[in-house]
Amino acid sequence: MRRLLLVAGWPYIKLSLLLLAWLAPPHRLPPRRRGQLLTLLHDCGKWSIVDVSVLQLLAVAFRFELALPAHWLGGLSAAKLDVYVRPERGLYNLAAANVIENLVSHAALIVHRVLQLRARARGAAAENVRPAAGQSAPVESLLRAAALEGRRKRTLALIAIGAVPISAALTVLGARAEIVRFRFEGLARAVLSEDQRVRSMSLLDVGAALPGAIFVSGASSAVELAGTRFVTALFWIFHLAMPLALAPMLAALWLLPLSLRTQRALYTAASMANAWSALDVFVLAVIAAVSEMEHFVAFVLRGRCDTLDALVAEYLLPLVEGDARCFGVTATLGAGCWISFAAVGVSLASGSFALSRAAAALDRRQQLADAARV
Repeated sequence: MRRLLLVAGWPYIKLSLLLLAWLAPPHRLPPRRRGQLLTLLHDCGKWSIVDVSVLQLLAVAFRFELALPAHWLGGLSAAKLDVYVRPERGLYNLAAANVIENLVSHAALIVHRVLQLRARARGAAAENVRPAAGQSAPVESLLRAAALEGRRKRTLALIAIGAVPISAALTVLGARAEIVRFRFEGLARAVLSEDQRVRSMSLLDVGAALPGAIFVSGASSAVELAGTRFVTALFWIFHLAMPLALAPMLAALWLLPLSLRTQRALYTAASMANAWSALDVFVLAVIAAVSEMEHFVAFVLRGRCDTLDALVAEYLLPLVEGDARCFGVTATLGAGCWISFAAVGVSLASGSFALSRAAAALDRRQQLADAARV
């Protein structure tokens, strides 16, 4: 119940706080506090897609064919049942709403930062401070700007930057490693082929199988085809593309000698990539699927198999190896899940710290640029 309230309520809580940050007057919400609130909402917006990620995972897990042997059908020809999860438009609407919500949060944070820079410029103009003729902000790396804040902060920045490629490498390894395993039981296990009874999946496996799991030829419409492509694209963007894109962005931001304007634009792009890096959301979705699988199966069946369970218990018990259920699933974490956990931990720590120190270094550069004006 608590998880339901948290997942269902978080988007509304976020949008309400976003509206508060947008409308509250400065004497109620000072600009500094407003920026902190908008940054928090921006960075935590990705958690709205947890349920979408769980449904993506389960759609792949429950896509299979049940082959009924001929001797089960009294000598008739063998039959096959095509089993799949068919998402309704609510899934596509939810995914689209999450994307729009994150874009609105991102736009609000950009507007806040632009307004803060303009307020600083107006303050300088009020003091009759003007840039000297032909003078522009120096071109230098943020690492050099951070060195002016002291050796300790520069060392911490170097550690964070060094951890970023480690995080990217762990992300690649974690994406290829087995992260979850589904074991089918009961009558379903008896009619499944040997290679389908136990399914081990990595992040790459889920993404590759997702289009075929959601869209079924002959059973899905053109609208569902478009929705399938949209949901599949979101899977790759959130869970793999953005986590990998963050590393080169942070490296360029910190190490390349750039103008202050370019660094601010790159910082904004890196902040967005960090906010949309949802490998941690996928890991949470896997944990949710493992812990809630029994309840999920019970909810889907809702007593529909009671009669069949009784028939299995009476006539087919040896065939199902003593498990008198028409359908059962046991989900466990895969052997490679710890690589993904490590990637999430390193990414959260290094990315957040590198961005926070980059913001401080940018402010330092801005102060030096303001001081250079005559």
